[in-house]
Amino acid sequence: MECDEWVFDFAFAVDISQKLSQLNTKLQRKSVFAHELYVEVKAFQLKLKLFAKQLKEQNFVHFPLLKTRAVTQALSDKYSTHLMALKEEFIRRFADFKAIEGQFDLRSSPFACDVKTAAEDLQVDLIDLQSDNSLKINH
Repeated sequence: MECDEWVFDFAFAVDISQKLSQLNTKLQRKSVFAHELYVEVKAFQLKLKLFAKQLKEQNFVHFPLLKTRAVTQALSDKYSTHLMALKEEFIRRFADFKAIEGQFDLRSSPFACDVKTAAEDLQVDLIDLQSDNSLKINH
């Protein structure tokens, strides 16, 4: 049994490593702003949460190597727990970006940005920008 568990663990490690590698490739693109990279990280955190939920339900749709094995509920729960721990580690490591997320929103989508979250010295200009855009759309 111990040997079988090692094979399952290895399959899980390969599957999740592939997903981490895809994220790494996205984060290494050239000429990309920090707020765009943070969007990729946030999306990956959501994926980790989804993957953890699916593994807990023994749904291996996103884990092609695990899908080929008869994974026990105990192992599914273990992998789900690992993914939630990985998600928490991402949250911890990107906490500085989370702290300035409002500034990212201002740069990436100023028309949808909440004026209250903008820097005080930009709030009036943001209101004017959003109002001007609203007038153009309504006419």
